Amino acid sequence: MGAPPLGGRACRTSSAGLQLGRSPDYYAFNVNYGVGSGQIGGGLAGQFIIDRYGNAYAAPWPGYVGSSGPGCSMTAGWLFQFAKPTRNELRDFLSKHGVSVGYGNIVGGNLVWGGGSVIAFECGVFSPGWAITWQYDFESPQNSYGPDFYWDPEARVKDRM
Repeated sequence: MGAPPLGGRACRTSSAGLQLGRSPDYYAFNVNYGVGSGQIGGGLAGQFIIDRYGNAYAAPWPGYVGSSGPGCSMTAGWLFQFAKPTRNELRDFLSKHGVSVGYGNIVGGNLVWGGGSVIAFECGVFSPGWAITWQYDFESPQNSYGPDFYWDPEARVKDRM
């Protein structure tokens, strides 16, 4: 018995293989306003998300603990998994209760728990400050999961691989 021949099943990569340089799974715009003294405030925050497939989500009233005063961030997010998430995986992650913890001062990052065992990392542009937020994102009624709707022009081919 020797090594399996090159090509065929022995060398085929699985969809669960590591994909370095994967484009963001979603983009988020967050705003908050904390009221309090010093560096700790509590208040309201809002969030708007577009996923890699063009589906939109919004959280109009999450809770917020963090820096006092107004703040905002624009981030790109990736789920901690090897393969590009499917539409349903993103929908399950983005349309649930979630908790995020982040810090930024011009640039920054967030760790986001979206329920279950899935965690995401976000990085982007931040106003100075830190935050811990709780949110429940609602799906847009315009979201489409049909076979003819693709934000990524190559998704029609990629999703079938």
